[in-house]
Amino acid sequence: MIRPAHLRGWSRSGLLALSMTLGACSLWPFYPAPPPIANLPATWSGDVTCPGCVPHQQALTLFADGSFHLRDEYPASKRRRGSEVFFDVGRWSRLSGDESRLILRGGSEAVRQFRLQADGHLRQLDPSGSDIRSIRDYVLNRETGLDPIAGPMRLLGQLSIHADAVRFQECLTGRDMQVIEALPVSVSKQYRVAQKLLDADAETPVLTSVLGSFSARLASANESAAGPVWQLDIQRVKRFWPGETCAIGAGAASLPLRDTPWRVLAIGNEPIPADPLAPPLALRLHDDGHVSGHSGCNTLRSAYRADDNALSFDAVSTTRRACIGPSQQALERAWLQVLQQTAAYRVVGSYLELLAGDRVLARLIANEMH
Repeated sequence: MIRPAHLRGWSRSGLLALSMTLGACSLWPFYPAPPPIANLPATWSGDVTCPGCVPHQQALTLFADGSFHLRDEYPASKRRRGSEVFFDVGRWSRLSGDESRLILRGGSEAVRQFRLQADGHLRQLDPSGSDIRSIRDYVLNRETGLDPIAGPMRLLGQLSIHADAVRFQECLTGRDMQVIEALPVSVSKQYRVAQKLLDADAETPVLTSVLGSFSARLASANESAAGPVWQLDIQRVKRFWPGETCAIGAGAASLPLRDTPWRVLAIGNEPIPADPLAPPLALRLHDDGHVSGHSGCNTLRSAYRADDNALSFDAVSTTRRACIGPSQQALERAWLQVLQQTAAYRVVGSYLELLAGDRVLARLIANEMH
């Protein structure tokens, strides 16, 4: 047997061991180096319905500044009366050491992961970053056109009003945007009241939850922006949160939905009044699927189901302790009604929002934060 020059001097047993080692290495998945993501922004979309599940369409747009917009759409079907749409925004990055993997961190609890394939499409991965073993290919195809996924969607950020200039710095993407439509006078007055509660000057922004739509324009000659200039159209200001910041909430790593003790801050737009005689309204979703909490008068128990951003509770059972007065009784009734109506959720930093469609039913904060 004639051996290649670089293998001369190897014994037969050594060559056998080498071939076995190389054979074993071939069992590991091999991912070719991905091409750079060219021509951003770009949109990927596809059908990501799991076998036996309700239809699920997903669209993802990546921007060159490291931000993303994502839309999960569940069309009407025999199992779902009306269509539902959920949005997410945040930052994306490529994993060091495996640059084919894209990591998306937004307002949803779980970090989303995708693999950039050699053909330019994106394959959805499971929460651990592994390929999903299924009869379905969870692939988003790169589109020739651009879908900005503009909204309208719920956003949390720092609102500032200076003379006629209104700006909004969104918490999850970090974008500092010009608000393109003037806010109603009533909203401006509420903003000034919130600033007074902070005992702050006119330069201090206020954390604000809004319903808004993104837009962008090209930078003018006298602007230093390297890319598009982001703008925001605010359709509705939902709530001011004086004294709270992105650094506490969305700027921090999002806490997990499960096994985090949550305390209710507000039901709808009504903040929960402080009552030293009553336990706070509380909620905890345990890993085994059961729910514990407090209604202000009684302890409560239930079970829950959570999938992606969907969340629902079974019938709630409570202890039979009587409430101290009618106001406490009304608050308990409102809190139990929130749990019955909840259909989805959103975790932003240390805050949890319970949702029904576009309505924020309740806003909670992780107990260890306060």
